[in-house]
Amino acid sequence: MPVAIDVIADTERAQALLSAVRIELLRRLAEPASAAALGRAMELPRQRLNYHLREL
Repeated sequence: MPVAIDVIADTERAQALLSAVRIELLRRLAEPASAAALGRAMELPRQRLNYHLREL
């Protein structure tokens, strides 16, 4: 199955995606997970995790 590639031309969108926390979130979201489970796995407070999820 071909993988879709999304080209990001908007610098604001690119900056939002380049955070190390957000990159790790995207990697972990390859599998279904709740925000609470992600927070525990990444050892992040729920508020910080939710902030990054909203930005994505």
